[in-house]
Amino acid sequence: MDAVISGMRETARKLENHEEEALKHVKNLVKKHPLWNRWLAGVTGMGPALSGGLIAWTYCGNKCREKSGGDGYERYDQQAKKWKECPYWEDCQGERDMRRFDTPSAYKKYVGLAPGMGKKQGQDHRYRHDFKTHVLKIAEQFRRQGKQYRMLYEQFSKKYWTRARNRGEDIVSSKNLPVDDNGNKYEPEGVVSEGHLERLTLRKLAQTFLIHTYDVWRRILGLPVKEPWITSRSPDAEKHRYLKPRVDDKSKIKEGVPGLWKSEREVNVENERLKDILDEHGVDAELNTVRNAFDENSLEEVFGADLSKSAVGEIREILKQEEAAITN
Repeated sequence: MDAVISGMRETARKLENHEEEALKHVKNLVKKHPLWNRWLAGVTGMGPALSGGLIAWTYCGNKCREKSGGDGYERYDQQAKKWKECPYWEDCQGERDMRRFDTPSAYKKYVGLAPGMGKKQGQDHRYRHDFKTHVLKIAEQFRRQGKQYRMLYEQFSKKYWTRARNRGEDIVSSKNLPVDDNGNKYEPEGVVSEGHLERLTLRKLAQTFLIHTYDVWRRILGLPVKEPWITSRSPDAEKHRYLKPRVDDKSKIKEGVPGLWKSEREVNVENERLKDILDEHGVDAELNTVRNAFDENSLEEVFGADLSKSAVGEIREILKQEEAAITN
């Protein structure tokens, strides 16, 4: 028996060493990807393992090749054992990354987190089950260790609990739910469990993070970005506000993302440039106030993260005019 226990311990030690080596390898690979360098490195809770899974599963796993005629791409169907035309080729062009998804809804459907996709009979099950599990793990990690994404979790949780109370539903612990004839717990009419509300919250957080991944990745690629249907084209679009991607620590990202944020280095360079211009020439108190604001943070952070694009553009235009007037 001692020999068996000793062998098991040795096997466990080897597995731990193998896991450490694999994690080091994944970390080295992830650090080369722009999504890590320009966003995920600055998001609390997103380590190399979670980031690596997010990036790897987003890429198409099918073999892909250009058609002999040059008109599109085709992918290898493992089930049929033959090449078939790829429906994503117009956007993908063989790159197999976020180019495949023209809308955030398409990306969520690929993962299995679009509305109407679940475990119930009759629902669409054609999605990456392993990817869905991974993204839900990311949401769990944000709940435990996140900062800004933890705040989103709390916001969503409050929303679902408030909605349940407004409907007059009784919120009970999952362990207090009744059991049917088959031994399965169920929610009677007018009752909702705390576990049910927790799952709704984590699912919403996971969906939001996927939308943010779509947004950031396509901006990095220089591709157009579409807002979610609920905030742009739905009948109730005016009642909903698009929640922009979050980043916790800009000192950890090497480069910013157009239209979203700048890295700490880029902000410092911009601040120094503006400071040099304003220090060299006499300026009025109002412009000095703007300069001091730039010394602290970027324009969006100074005037509010949810400042409209038109307002940001207007402020930047005023600064350009003032700068030109000073230098002339």
